[in-house]
Amino acid sequence: MDQPRSSQRYQATPPDGEAALLKQILKLVRRHPRFGYRRIGRMMQATGWKVNLKRIYRLWRREGLKVPRKQRKKRSLGTGANACHRRRPERKNHVWCWDFIFDRTETGTTLKWLTILDEYTRECLALQV
Repeated sequence: MDQPRSSQRYQATPPDGEAALLKQILKLVRRHPRFGYRRIGRMMQATGWKVNLKRIYRLWRREGLKVPRKQRKKRSLGTGANACHRRRPERKNHVWCWDFIFDRTETGTTLKWLTILDEYTRECLALQV
């Protein structure tokens, strides 16, 4: 293969202080879980570590660290007491539904229709243009 044997037997050794560096990174990540590698790197540099951001990023990726996605609050959209799937029509005039229908005349004028239906009888109660 025309390669020297020494290159095939090379064992990489981690740089000095990498274990202590990683320990400090993990300590900061546990204390500040919403901080990314850049902010953790700046904190480490501020405390006196002489470390490059690329090195922090390499260790960050090797350890599989990620900033968790922010959990959004689900907004309440109101009560479902009067929802159509909760109130089934039991008699005439019990539940009504309404809708708008749009149409266009031959001349291009737009018409807007309001329809009101009785859910029980399926009767059209009002049809307003």
